[in-house]
Amino acid sequence: MADGVRCLRGAAVALTALCALACGATSRNEAASGGGGGGGGGGGAATGEPLPVAGRAGSAGGAGSPDVLEAPIEVSGRWAQFGTDDAVAAELVQTNGMLTGNGCVLGLPTSADSADHYCGPIKGQLQGARVSFGYNASVASEGADLWLSSDGQRMAGRHLFDGRSFAPVSWLRIGAADSHLPHPPEDEAAARALSSRTGSWSLTQLEGPAPLFLGSTESGVMLFIRSDALGGFVLGTLGAFWHGEMSWSEADGTLQVGPVPETVPGLPLRLELRFVDSALQSVEATLPTGELQRFSATPSR
Repeated sequence: MADGVRCLRGAAVALTALCALACGATSRNEAASGGGGGGGGGGGAATGEPLPVAGRAGSAGGAGSPDVLEAPIEVSGRWAQFGTDDAVAAELVQTNGMLTGNGCVLGLPTSADSADHYCGPIKGQLQGARVSFGYNASVASEGADLWLSSDGQRMAGRHLFDGRSFAPVSWLRIGAADSHLPHPPEDEAAARALSSRTGSWSLTQLEGPAPLFLGSTESGVMLFIRSDALGGFVLGTLGAFWHGEMSWSEADGTLQVGPVPETVPGLPLRLELRFVDSALQSVEATLPTGELQRFSATPSR
């Protein structure tokens, strides 16, 4: 991202409650070097497209083609992304497999918020469980390449920015009064636990199937904990998870992440992060098949 664009975004966000998310919670520059998404893109090649989810028939288009479901899933509505440094959000309208609507860099406008959110009209499509769309905001060309859960409540995949991809990212539905992801009081315990345990870790696999990489493999399996004024999240090679999808046990120093609905075939549905004080010791991931992946953790910086 050019310095002028970054400054423009930062100045705009500083006027809103979105500042913490847009001013460096997880930067695209970090992602490009493996620091923002643990499998983060920046032009890195993925190890291959995930296979179709069990129970979903593959299309006739060959390897890498979108999945085809027996019945379409409804994706229309307001969504917010996490996993990059901007408070990206979109309002999607689904019509016979085509997607239109409004995509924004700094959260969606609401009836109580008339600020410039740097938005643009969406063009995209929904094919089975595969969601793809793009839009030209006034400061960048943005987009997404995602998998939609069968309950229509979660999406995950890659964020597209000016022709480059960053992954993994996730999207959750938000309400009409929400500009971005809310931070309700019931999620405070997990948010507090994350805020005192931020950092970056390299994971060494001890057992289980090999991880799926949606982005670059150069840095190996990585995990990041980020925290800001809106809450916090866990992201990396194993996926991106919002603090509202977690629970914290002070008694045994364990952060339970998920389970979440299946999106990208092969990414974990659940993580268990074990800490000694604020130091991450190990990670256990549960795959959609029920298989476990176990990792030891070493600080990466």
